[in-house]
Amino acid sequence: MNEIQWERLINTSDLQVSEIEGLNIANQLKHRVTFIKFKSNGHTYSRIYYLALSEDVIHYKGSRNKSKIEACKIKDIDQVRAGFTTAIWKAYLNKRKITRDEENLAFSILYDNNRHSLDLLAETEEIRSQWIEGLTFLIRRYQSHMRTHHEITNQWIWQVFSQADRDQSGCLDRSEVHQLLVSLNIRLDERSIDTYFNRANTRTNNYEELQHLDKDEFLTFYKIVSCRPELIELVC
Repeated sequence: MNEIQWERLINTSDLQVSEIEGLNIANQLKHRVTFIKFKSNGHTYSRIYYLALSEDVIHYKGSRNKSKIEACKIKDIDQVRAGFTTAIWKAYLNKRKITRDEENLAFSILYDNNRHSLDLLAETEEIRSQWIEGLTFLIRRYQSHMRTHHEITNQWIWQVFSQADRDQSGCLDRSEVHQLLVSLNIRLDERSIDTYFNRANTRTNNYEELQHLDKDEFLTFYKIVSCRPELIELVC
C-alpha cells in the first residue's frame, strides 16, 4: 500500500469514527434531562428536555401538562452557543438574576433564522457539553443531507432538460418547456407559463434569447413553478 492509499484509509477511518462518536453523543440526548429555561419575560422554569427517537425534534415536558411539547425542530436550528451570548442572558445579567460563575452551565439554541432562542441552564458542564456537541452533530448531518438532496435534484432537472432539448441547442423554447411540463404532470395555462418563463429569463440581449431558456434559466423556472402554493407541500 502506497502513502496516498494509506492516507486515504486513515482519513476514511477518521470520518467513520467521527460519525460514530456523533451518533453516540446524539443518543445521549434521548435521555431525559432537566434544564432551567430562561424566558424573555423574566421568568424561569424547570423543564425536562429530550431528543425524540426520530432525532428530528426536541421535546420538553411542562409542569402543568404531562404530555410532550415541541421545543424546536432540528431543521430549524441555526446554531448552538455556549455561555451568556443572547439578549435574554444579558438581560438576566443586568438585572442580577444570574451570575457570571454560572456561565459554564449556560447555552442557547438559536432557531428560525436566529430570530428566537431557547436559553437553558444545565445541571453540570458535562450535560451542557453533550447537548452542544450532540445538537451540532445533528445540525451538520441535516445540512449535509439537504446539500445532497439539492445536488440530486439539480442533476435530475438537468437530465430532463437534456431530454427535452431535442435539437441539442442548449436551450428550450416555450413549446418545448410546455411539453416538458406536461410530461412531468405539471398542468399550467399558457398565461402562467409565460409569466414564469419571463421571470426566469435573465438573458435579454436579443430577441432569440428572450424566446429561450438555457439550462440555468430552466433550473430557476422549474423551482419557481414547483414552489407554487398548490405544489409546495409536494415538491418544495
